[in-house]
Amino acid sequence: MIYDPTFWFLIAFLTFFALLGKTIWKLVTSALDERAKKIEEHIDSAVAAREKAQSLLNAIKTKYKSAEEQAQEIIAHAKLEADRLRAESEKEINTFLIRRQEQVEQRIKTLENLAIDEIKKQAIAAGLQAATSILRNKIDDQTDEKVIEEAIAGLKKQNFRA
Repeated sequence: MIYDPTFWFLIAFLTFFALLGKTIWKLVTSALDERAKKIEEHIDSAVAAREKAQSLLNAIKTKYKSAEEQAQEIIAHAKLEADRLRAESEKEINTFLIRRQEQVEQRIKTLENLAIDEIKKQAIAAGLQAATSILRNKIDDQTDEKVIEEAIAGLKKQNFRA
């Protein structure tokens, strides 16, 4: 066995690893540790980027929701304002129509009264003309003096009563 080259190779190999194995092991583990750190840093940066993106997404969702709520409020306010303006306009139109109708009715009454007065005047004038014509034909001078005296007496009685 001592003379077997495989034996000596094994001894040399074990000695080599015994002397240099610790150093090689440190180099290999440190290289693996560095690589693990780099991978961990990449993972951390990816996680941080994901968290940042998630927070931005949440902020955008919040702003979108707020904008949507504001839009709904604006629409609701606009509907209320439109309803108020419509009601106000209808009220003004109704008031105007009522006033206009009252003016027309008043004008009609005024025209009716004027027409009635004109008819009365014409009837009175026609009646006076007819009465004057009849009286001229029927009354003579004596009757005329008698009627005048009665009228004067009637006026005197009215003045004393007043």
